[in-house]
Amino acid sequence: MLNSHDRSLDDDEKWEAFKKGMKNATKKTHDVQDLAINGLFVLSLYTGRSDALWIEALSKFHYIFTELECAFQEKKELEDFDIPGIPVAHLMRDDVSLFLDGVPAPSQATIEWITSIRKLLKTNPKLVAPYIYHMFLGLYSGGKILRHKFKLKGEAVKLDEKANNVKPALRLAFKKLYLENPELENEFYAHSENMFRLNNQIIKECELGSNKLKVFFTVTVLCVLISAIFSWFAYFR
Repeated sequence: MLNSHDRSLDDDEKWEAFKKGMKNATKKTHDVQDLAINGLFVLSLYTGRSDALWIEALSKFHYIFTELECAFQEKKELEDFDIPGIPVAHLMRDDVSLFLDGVPAPSQATIEWITSIRKLLKTNPKLVAPYIYHMFLGLYSGGKILRHKFKLKGEAVKLDEKANNVKPALRLAFKKLYLENPELENEFYAHSENMFRLNNQIIKECELGSNKLKVFFTVTVLCVLISAIFSWFAYFR
């Protein structure tokens, strides 16, 4: 018979294997972001548009974070993700309103993102967990990188003080949900991949300007910014 220590080790092994599975499942949808990282410094020198691209991203992603925050605040199945200090959507929205003098309506890609979440909330709220986990863990891991590397403005990247508490709590919340629902493993993998697919649709949508060279630089730098937020290594370290 296993004692509590043995069960804990077994649970840790299952969790580590699950995280490795998520990494493998999402590898293909990360390709565009991985390529963008290689051109980070060169492209940022040519564009000089880090702030504009960041606000462009926030103008779309604040709707998504709002939706995810409502999910874990309202659904009992996701209540462990309602971590003190975790909400960021209001900071994003305030930054967008300040720098754009108003908040743009949600884009088509953003609406697709939100629609996907709402369908899951009606059928099986637990399947929203991968979206919450990756989005918030990525932001709280990448916010410091963004703020220091690109000198970005606004409050949405000032997450350093909260990150040390939020990130471990996010991991524990998802670990608990996974261990209690191992039958959902493949669906968690599928929805992790779908999250990156939905993000890539937003990246494609953010093409600023008509000049081909400018479009190339703009889209690639935006990929870098989003990649920093949802840093591959930040998820699984």
